[in-house]
Amino acid sequence: MFVNPLQNNPSSEGRNPATPLQAWVRITSGNSRWVRGGSRPIGGRFNRRSSLKTKRPYATVLSCIESTTPPELLCDAELGDLSVIRSAGGVLTPIISDSIALVSTAPLILILGHQRCAIVEAAYHSLSTGETPPKNLRSIIQSLTPAYERAVKSGGAEPAETMMRHQVALTVRTLEVDPRLSPFVQSGALAVVGGYFSLDTGKIASLADPSASYL
Repeated sequence: MFVNPLQNNPSSEGRNPATPLQAWVRITSGNSRWVRGGSRPIGGRFNRRSSLKTKRPYATVLSCIESTTPPELLCDAELGDLSVIRSAGGVLTPIISDSIALVSTAPLILILGHQRCAIVEAAYHSLSTGETPPKNLRSIIQSLTPAYERAVKSGGAEPAETMMRHQVALTVRTLEVDPRLSPFVQSGALAVVGGYFSLDTGKIASLADPSASYL
C-alpha cells in the first residue's frame, strides 16, 4: 500500500503522527533532513528522560541488519519514535511477525529494503548458480527464494535489486493479510508500506513512488 507523501499533511513535527499518512511524512521529512546534513543534534534527539515520558512510536520498521542502514539515523528519529526490527535481508520469520504484531500500535509499518544488499546478492548468486551456500545462510536464502523466483520472471538488468523489491513487496502483502493486522489495515488505521533506501543518494522512497528515479 502506497501512502502518498504529496497529499496535505495535517500533522506537525511537534505532534505525534496519528495516521499512516502523517507517519510517512514524518519518515520522509526526517530522511530529507538527514540527506541535507541537517539532522538535529544527537544530544537533543536522544534525551532519555523526556523521550521516555512523552514518546510513543509512530512507526514500526523492519529493515536489514547491514550496518549502513540504521533506520533511526536515516529518518533523523528521536528516542521512542520508531520500533525497529532488523534481520538479514529483511526476511520475515514467525518470530519477527509476532514481534511486529506485538508492537503494532503505531499507524505505520515500514518494510525498508536497500540498494546493493549483500545478503540478497549472495542469495541471488547461490540460487542462480546452484552453488551450496554456507550453513549460516541457508535458512535465509530459503526465505528469500520466493522473491528470487519473481525476480527471474520479471527479468531486468539488475536482478538482485529486482529481487530486493520483490522481497519487500511480498513482506508487505504478508503483513497486510496477517489476521492480527488486517482489520486495522482495512479500517485505514494502519498502513504497511514498502520502502527502499538508496545508498547512492541517501534517500528513502516508497517502492510505489514513480518519482523515485533510482528504483
